[in-house]
Amino acid sequence: MTAVPAAELDRAIEAGAEALLARQRPDGAFTDNPPASVLGTGGTIAGLAAVDPVRNADLIDGGAAWLRDQQHPDGGWGGVTGAPSESVATAVAIAALGLTSAGASADAIAAGRAWLASAGGVDAITDPAIALLCRQLLTMAGMTDIAGPLRRIPLELVLVDKVRRQRISFRTAPFIGLALMQDGLLHTSPAHKLIQRRARPVAIRLIRTTRATPAR
Repeated sequence: MTAVPAAELDRAIEAGAEALLARQRPDGAFTDNPPASVLGTGGTIAGLAAVDPVRNADLIDGGAAWLRDQQHPDGGWGGVTGAPSESVATAVAIAALGLTSAGASADAIAAGRAWLASAGGVDAITDPAIALLCRQLLTMAGMTDIAGPLRRIPLELVLVDKVRRQRISFRTAPFIGLALMQDGLLHTSPAHKLIQRRARPVAIRLIRTTRATPAR
């Protein structure tokens, strides 16, 4: 083991402490400068297109163009800028481009589909919740051939908070959003519709709580 002089160690600790404190906001929270997110951008433009594609056209077009620029030469996308290609980011990116700019993004989508197929498709995503979210987005984009069978997202998880925290945790917001959007994609039984009716106001309250919570 290489010995480190105490003075050098002290300087390193002091420099690290100064760098950390420089990130502290006036309210006491600490921030960082995360890289731009492919996942966040894809989800955002898909949401904007669902709400009002005309009013949000400039934001959607800008986000779609940025996604195309972030595509790697191998056809895939990483979750954030600088990250290697991986299945979740690629599935979200091609679904978002299919929902917002299928014509302008045809080449990017084709290359992304090829990369995803070579990586094992959505079936290769080991996290069941994330795989379900990817299938949902791909189905909404009309890419059912690569999405595979779409299972119903159990919105009723929000009715048991302990289970929700264990099963979906920080993914609560996208989970709820996609579950609510399934109404037009899947047929459900009368019993499921009744449960959905009970779960919907709870889900909306959770979304509002998330939106009102300050970033840390």
